[in-house]
Amino acid sequence: MFQNIIDFVKKKLPFISQPKSKSTKLNQKLLKDLKGKKIPSWQQLKHIKKVFSPQEKKILNISILLLVVGLIWGGIVWTDQYRETVPEVGGTYVEGVVGSPQLVNPLFSSLNSVDKDISRLVYSGLMRYNSDQELVTDLARDYEVSEDGKTYTFNLRKDVTWHDGEKFDSDDVVFTYNKIKNKNIDSPEFVTFKDIEVKKLGKYKVQFQLQKPYSSFLHNLTMGILPQHIWQRITPQRIRLTQRNLQPIGTGPYEFKQLSKDNSGYIYKYELKRNKDFYRKPPYIQNLVFRFILLYF
Repeated sequence: MFQNIIDFVKKKLPFISQPKSKSTKLNQKLLKDLKGKKIPSWQQLKHIKKVFSPQEKKILNISILLLVVGLIWGGIVWTDQYRETVPEVGGTYVEGVVGSPQLVNPLFSSLNSVDKDISRLVYSGLMRYNSDQELVTDLARDYEVSEDGKTYTFNLRKDVTWHDGEKFDSDDVVFTYNKIKNKNIDSPEFVTFKDIEVKKLGKYKVQFQLQKPYSSFLHNLTMGILPQHIWQRITPQRIRLTQRNLQPIGTGPYEFKQLSKDNSGYIYKYELKRNKDFYRKPPYIQNLVFRFILLYF
């Protein structure tokens, strides 16, 4: 009787009596290895699909694909959010201009729009206008105004050099404004500064003494400063004739590179190059080229 029962069970459940297959042994080994562990090993994960149905395998594959796509998209979004575009130094900007340079010199540049534009690139003043057209310090580090509004004291920057490598200091400031006040030079700025006294208080400190308060005085100090070590050798009679008016040495963001003339002596091209030692942030454009157009009427 018992033999009949055993034969029936073997017939219905053949795997009980049959030897274990290779797959069954592997499954048992993986389950045994997993016992007592919270995280499956890589060896176990490689066989995970064997316990899934075809539908579950499809869902798993889609889930993995969505996870990978999500990680890639998240990386792109994160990169765009925190990436900063940094401009590169180089290139040449060319501009056509009507007229020609004559006196690229702060003492006379207000007489000619071309001279004025180039002078602002080559020279620096005690004050300047920023990108928002606000008046801020430039060659001056800071300043104080007396209570009566007649005395302006400036502390100058100590990190400024001229385009020829010489150091800038208060002697250059005093020299420039005294040149303006010299009647023999005939600067158009003479009227503005003729009654103002300029004194050197230290190597990097100057003072302006006004006869009466003048609310717009600081705006006048955007005019460029000349290098004393170059211009002190030039007499007032020759100051308009010297080649330094066309080959200037300043402290500005750009320095003179070269000029080109035609057979008649007309300057048709004027080139500036980037001042890599500029005391503020140097410009990114390497070269500026001005091409001048002469109009005949």
